[in-house]
Amino acid sequence: MELNSLVFLIGYLCVVLLISVSLLLIMAPGSQNSRSKDKSDKADKSDKADKPVLNAIKDLKASAAAVLQHLEHFDTVENLQRQVKELNQQLKEANAKVEKAQEEQKQNDITKEELTKSFEQRILKWKEREHKLEAQLDEERTRAELSSQKKDRECKEQLAKYEKKLRKLEEDLECERDKNTDLNSRFRRTEKTLNGLRGDFHIVHLEQDFFSKSFKNLEDKLFDLTERFFKGPLQPFDQGQHHFPRTSQPMLFSYAEYHPVPCARIAQSLIADRLARDVFKPMCIASPKGLKSMGDEIQRSANEPRQKAILRSLLFKTFREEEEEQQKDIIKSVTSELLHELEAMLSSEGNSVFEEELITYLETAADIWNQMKRGSDWVLASSIWHNNFPAWNKTRGPSSSTAVGQQRLLPGPPWIVIFPQMYVDGNDSLFYPGSLWSFDPAPAEEKRNAQSPRARRVSASRSSKSPTVAEASSDPGVTAYRSLASRDKVSEMGRKVSSDSEGQRRCKSTC
Repeated sequence: MELNSLVFLIGYLCVVLLISVSLLLIMAPGSQNSRSKDKSDKADKSDKADKPVLNAIKDLKASAAAVLQHLEHFDTVENLQRQVKELNQQLKEANAKVEKAQEEQKQNDITKEELTKSFEQRILKWKEREHKLEAQLDEERTRAELSSQKKDRECKEQLAKYEKKLRKLEEDLECERDKNTDLNSRFRRTEKTLNGLRGDFHIVHLEQDFFSKSFKNLEDKLFDLTERFFKGPLQPFDQGQHHFPRTSQPMLFSYAEYHPVPCARIAQSLIADRLARDVFKPMCIASPKGLKSMGDEIQRSANEPRQKAILRSLLFKTFREEEEEQQKDIIKSVTSELLHELEAMLSSEGNSVFEEELITYLETAADIWNQMKRGSDWVLASSIWHNNFPAWNKTRGPSSSTAVGQQRLLPGPPWIVIFPQMYVDGNDSLFYPGSLWSFDPAPAEEKRNAQSPRARRVSASRSSKSPTVAEASSDPGVTAYRSLASRDKVSEMGRKVSSDSEGQRRCKSTC
């Protein structure tokens, strides 16, 4: 295209040059003289004819200048040919690109048509799915409206029922308020009456913290007392007291299996047992019915524990002097019996000092117990370690504070009561847990388990006939338990007789 325009431009310039040359020939000098003659005649015509020629010349000059300016860019014909070749090459490349672009355009058109078809199919599927979803949505909306209406009806019905119940409850509440008001007034009147009765009976509410501390001090004093006066060597001691479940008093029997026990613990156990049986009694004055004390009679009565406590409080208030005198006599008797039993195990400090301190200790314990006799609870003391075994404080070793974990303890090992347990009759609550002491039976158990059954039977038969047991029975420490051993024999004989008689009765019944 550039070559064609260039050729056209060259031809145009040639035509313009020819026109300019012809005009110059026309304007030669000879012609100018002939024309000057007619100048005057034809002045007007010449002026009109010169103007377009001059304008054409000016245009021709401008065109020639433009052509010359444009021809500066074209050096030679070779350059033009080279440019023509380059332009042809560019034209071919452009045509190839155009063809490639057309092919790509065709491929794009095909792809576009396929995409359009796929989109149309998808749109159709989406429209179908949309219609289905709209139908399902309408169904769900209808179902939800129906269910909500049903729930609304049910809620309204329940609300009506609840309102009815609420009105009924409000009425009942008003009735209960009236009843509570009446009960409060009756309670105030009853409380006034009770306070008046308490004032008449002089019944005191027992403070458990105070008495727990008091009994703890008594236990510590008893431990110190026995530690100071009983410093002898270990003494053989039976497994201890075993109580039959149908009897209230302890029935002692021996297993013929002695264990070494410190003298202080033996003495403490005996004193604790006498505390529970003689000092910590419900009442000490004699009963008008017989030889038993008034406390035993009240305990055997069918009254409630609180009624027993009120009766004891009235009796203690009425017969306080007689009760204290009887208590002093009991303390003297208990002291003499304990001195007789513990005389062989006492240290060299003498019996008189121990007797005085023991009497002082028992009187202190009696004073604390007398304060409980004025209370409103029927509190009892027990030295039976089988009863409520997990509640006892359990110690081992020489110290009174060597506590033992409950998970290791079972009622099997021989336990010694070193301070009685105080409990409230009727509600199974403890006033003071009491204390038990035991040696560690592990070495003896291991030795016993290591023997065969035949060896254990032989060793048991030998131990029953060996002189060591006789020597132990003649030991001063065992004299304190001779009376207990005699009781064991008597109780064992009684059990044999009863078992024989029972066997005879069974034989007669079977025959």
